[in-house]
Amino acid sequence: MKKIKIYSFLFLLFALLGACNTKGTSPRITADFNENWQFYWADSIDSEMVEKDKVQWNEVTLPHDWSIEMDYTHDNTAGCTGYLPGGIGWYKKTFTVPSEAKNKKTWIEFDGIYRDSKIWVNGKYVGGRPYGYAAFKIDLTDHLNYGETTNEIIVKVNRKAFMDARWYPGSGIYRNVKLVTVNPVHIAHWGTFVTTPEVSKVESKVAIKTSIINEEKSPKSIKVTQQIKDAKGKVIQSTSSKIQLKEGENSLNQELLIEKPFLWSDESPNLYQMLTTLESEGEVLDEYTTTFGVRSIRFDAQKGFFLNGENKKLKGVCLHNDAGAVGSAVPIDVWKRRLRILKEAGVNAIRTAHNPASADFMDLCDEMGFLVQAEAFDEWTVNKNKWIDDKPNAWKYDFGEKTTGYAGLYEEWAERDLKDMIRRDRNHPSVIMWSIGNEIEWTFGYYWKTAISNQADFNKVLDKTSGGNLQLVALARQLHQWIKEEDTTRPSTAGEVLPQAGNLTGYCDAVDVTGYNYQSHHYDAHHEAYPDRVIYGSENFAQWQEWKDCLERDYISGVFLWPGISYLGETSGYPSKALDIGLMDIAGFKNPVYHFFKTFWQEKPVVYFGTQKTEASHYLLKNGKVVENPKKKRPTKWHWATLNSHWNYQNDESVYIEAYTNAEEVELFLNDKSLGKRALKENEDRILKWIIPYQKGKIKAVAKTKGSVVAEYEIKTAEKPQFAQLNLDQKKVKANGKDVVHVVAQLHDVNGNPVKHIDKEVRFKVKGNAKIIGIDNGLTNNTNPFKADHCMTSKGRVLLLVQAGKTEEKVVVEALMDNIVVGESEFEMTF
Repeated sequence: MKKIKIYSFLFLLFALLGACNTKGTSPRITADFNENWQFYWADSIDSEMVEKDKVQWNEVTLPHDWSIEMDYTHDNTAGCTGYLPGGIGWYKKTFTVPSEAKNKKTWIEFDGIYRDSKIWVNGKYVGGRPYGYAAFKIDLTDHLNYGETTNEIIVKVNRKAFMDARWYPGSGIYRNVKLVTVNPVHIAHWGTFVTTPEVSKVESKVAIKTSIINEEKSPKSIKVTQQIKDAKGKVIQSTSSKIQLKEGENSLNQELLIEKPFLWSDESPNLYQMLTTLESEGEVLDEYTTTFGVRSIRFDAQKGFFLNGENKKLKGVCLHNDAGAVGSAVPIDVWKRRLRILKEAGVNAIRTAHNPASADFMDLCDEMGFLVQAEAFDEWTVNKNKWIDDKPNAWKYDFGEKTTGYAGLYEEWAERDLKDMIRRDRNHPSVIMWSIGNEIEWTFGYYWKTAISNQADFNKVLDKTSGGNLQLVALARQLHQWIKEEDTTRPSTAGEVLPQAGNLTGYCDAVDVTGYNYQSHHYDAHHEAYPDRVIYGSENFAQWQEWKDCLERDYISGVFLWPGISYLGETSGYPSKALDIGLMDIAGFKNPVYHFFKTFWQEKPVVYFGTQKTEASHYLLKNGKVVENPKKKRPTKWHWATLNSHWNYQNDESVYIEAYTNAEEVELFLNDKSLGKRALKENEDRILKWIIPYQKGKIKAVAKTKGSVVAEYEIKTAEKPQFAQLNLDQKKVKANGKDVVHVVAQLHDVNGNPVKHIDKEVRFKVKGNAKIIGIDNGLTNNTNPFKADHCMTSKGRVLLLVQAGKTEEKVVVEALMDNIVVGESEFEMTF
């Protein structure tokens, strides 16, 4: 039955081809190719066995990450990739292509396969891509059967090198797939480049370069029309040009003007669409829509970053590719929730660490208003060490091919992978920098085997370790040049962890804008020595000092905190599967440091506090004042203080409380009795502290500015859990098989107070045509499978992800404890 559905779907699409020769109907057919795939996981079969169906297939819908579906294990896994298996996966799909497409061009687009993919169509090898983050297309035209004869595509994905990354990368066809059919004369893949060379609120110039392919094997005269549409779909400007196409690839430049444009910015992410149409003798040959924004960017060595002429600080975070319970196959609604929460904290920039992100993620950055530093690589020609096992200094261990990442691919693939990233993403107004790599210096010994106090000392080390060959700088300059061959409108950059060495080798000057990873202590000296260098924090500790250093220096463009959201992998010591140091945990729940940065990254008055046993804190009471414990100093790098969000301790037990605010002062009350005020200006670390004896009841923080209350936050002592309150982020979704509802179950007591000090196992039932795609409590040592229907809560809460089906109906979600329904909610699926 499912084969009939896919056949009928493709016939319906291609039936349009006969009517695609007149204005008003696009001759380009782009089909969602994600459904009706089959999957098999094994190491010991070949493509011939797959073709003969000598394996047991499972039906899957793409995007698909097979590793996240498996159990956590210490066998044949590693902490660097989250203690989840790799292996080899096979995908297969059967489809038909109507005879009308025979004289046209058909290709398949993969937005990402991790990793080392090899692809066969009808038994013939047609290509693949080794880099797991690269988007690519493969021309299928000469390999297809047309009409009623079926086609079969087989994809092999090789992740036997299960320790190939420093973080969890996922496994499989984990991003979207499309099938595209066009006429012999068509716009090339990623063939439009829209720029805005002149920007003002009065009038802006829009330039578009179009790459046109002519495969008719003879010259052809065509008309190329560009139409700019506003957010309502209204055509506001257009232009047309005639061009005589030679055989092969052709290029055309055109310009348009927009009067009183709506500029794109992080605060107002206004978007336009450019509709490009190719016509010949009244026949529409191709149409292609490019989304773009009107904006200008500029980096200044003295004043930092400018967007549309306005000086702006980058309040950035670094984000990895995974999203907790769904692994690397992330539905767009999952990213929407996560980015929305970051936006609420004032985040305005994202670094795609340390690889190209998915196309739909980049679309979201445009739509939601995030400035993006798009990064290409974490490795060049030399592998980095990874966290392998539980041994001391385990990251130093090397297990050969199992830990080989991009280094084995660089020589053959680096230029293509970098340029393809740029071609795919160059129309995104959100992209403001292209990064050639992250902390590459660690893989070149002469950068870190000396204190590098002066050029003479460095030269001695250089001669000894590499014969005087500055290979890293040569590679960096080549990567920079490849960027400029594709895009001159944005600067190149790199995340440099040893800029003091880069000063001596020239690495810092190999890119347009120099990123400093954890090197804010060098800002002043390097700015003085190299006044023409543009500097920003490309990777920073989530600490006040990092942002303070940026605020106090006009020439620092901004920071990118590591990380914005905690991620799977880069850990050591089973069962610790993730590194929880982000503003948010792996489930997307807010960590205390999130609330801290929110106090100075957005303007709305806020107050928040957390509690902790004094003996477990970093503070003590001395002469009536809260001071740092000299024997237990507060973390000042990646980690944050471990705080509770409850008010449940033993009577008279000493409890430490720390509050964050952007108001002038905070007064703390326990059962309506004041415990004193703390002024923000009197606390250089912006952390307001109390140590008090515990009493049951209500503790409340009242934030005031100029004597007026501007924000409040309170916690009440909770009893035993009695029910679960289910909070849904969406109550109505599309019945498209893709939309996702996030269900947060929070335990409550008989009085309706949230219970955050007692945890229970919660089991879920979903009634209706929807399915559970993930469950998580945010804990890094939770080895409960992500694809289960049950999970122990953490802080009294657990996250359930439910994906919509394809029928119009209501879906009921029930939460059970001890087989008793303790909570219920519902959402609606509509067409």
